[in-house]
Amino acid sequence: KQDNKDSPVKISGHINKLAPGKHGIHIHVYGNLLKSDCMNCGGHWNPTGVDHGSRTSENSHAGDFGNITANEENESKFYFLF
Repeated sequence: KQDNKDSPVKISGHINKLAPGKHGIHIHVYGNLLKSDCMNCGGHWNPTGVDHGSRTSENSHAGDFGNITANEENESKFYFLF
């Protein structure tokens, strides 16, 4: 969600059935989720052609959200700003 074009983008979610631990999360070029292997999603959205990284990394691309962490109940609840 973004309140206006000058405000930060707010990313939040609640994902179930994940193995406990860290999981990378990112945006793909296309939103085609008809296959579970992401083959129709295109590559990671990377409009400036820079390296992967964490949300706080100086050299991460715009579609790279870094890691979320799943707990022992196999769920992850997250919220961050860009």
